[in-house]
Amino acid sequence: MSLGESEVFADGNMTPVVRQGNSVMRALPTGWRGSHAVLRHLETKKFPYSPRLIRHDDTHEWLTFLLGHSLPADLAGSRQSDLLVQVGTMIRSYHDAIADFVAPDDIVWGPTIGANEPVEVICHNDIAPWNIVVDANDNLTGLIDWDLLNPGPRSHDLAYAAWRFGLLEPGEELGSVADCATRIVTLLDAYGLLLHDRIGFVDLIIERAQTGFDVVETLGKQGVPGYAALYEKGAHHWGVPSMKWISHHRNDLIAGIESA
Repeated sequence: MSLGESEVFADGNMTPVVRQGNSVMRALPTGWRGSHAVLRHLETKKFPYSPRLIRHDDTHEWLTFLLGHSLPADLAGSRQSDLLVQVGTMIRSYHDAIADFVAPDDIVWGPTIGANEPVEVICHNDIAPWNIVVDANDNLTGLIDWDLLNPGPRSHDLAYAAWRFGLLEPGEELGSVADCATRIVTLLDAYGLLLHDRIGFVDLIIERAQTGFDVVETLGKQGVPGYAALYEKGAHHWGVPSMKWISHHRNDLIAGIESA
C-alpha cells in the first residue's frame, strides 16, 4: 500500500477503521481522553505492543499502524502453546508498565457494567484473538483496540483473556476439559500468577463472560455508539454457549486450573 492509499478494515466492530499508509484513522471512542493518556504513558515506558498516538481532532484519532495480522477467534493456524506464552507475558508486561500511571483529573473512562474493585491497573478489557497482532511467524507484535479501558483489578484482564484464548467457543476446536485447563494454565504461568492467587479464577472467567453479555445488552439498548451496532448484530449472544459449557464443566476446570 502506498502512503496515499486508504483501506477500510472490515472487522472494526466498535467504530470504522481506515488505514492511511502507516497510520490508522478511527472515530474518537467515548473514553478517548483516558485511552490517549494511557497510550502516551505506554510510549514513555517503551511498551512495544501498543500503537502510538499521532494526533486527534474533534471527531477522529490517528494511530500508528501495527504491521501483521489479527487472529481468528478459534486461533486456527496458530501455534497455540507458543501464542499463549506470548499473550500471558504481554499482559504481565502491560500491567507492570501501566501500574504507575496517574490519570489526569479530567479523565472520563468509557462506559462499563459491573464491579471494578479493587482498582489495581487500567484494564484493557478486550484482550482477545481479534485484538492480537502477529507477524508471519506467529510472533506477537501488537495489541489493538484500546476503546474499553477502565480501572480495575489485574485479574479482570487475565480472566477475560483466559476465556478467549483458553476456552475458545463450543462448536470450534475446544478439545477436552483437560486441554482447556492446560491452555489456561500455560497462560497463567506465563503471566506469573501464583497458585494461591488462582483460587476462584474459574468463577471469575464465568463472571467476566457474563459481564461481556451485560455490557453489550445494556449499553446497546441505551444506544451507546459502538455497542448499539454490536447489540443489533446479536453479539452479546455469541459467548452464551461458551458460558454454559464452562458452567457445566466448572468443577473439572477448577481441579485442572486452581490446583495445577
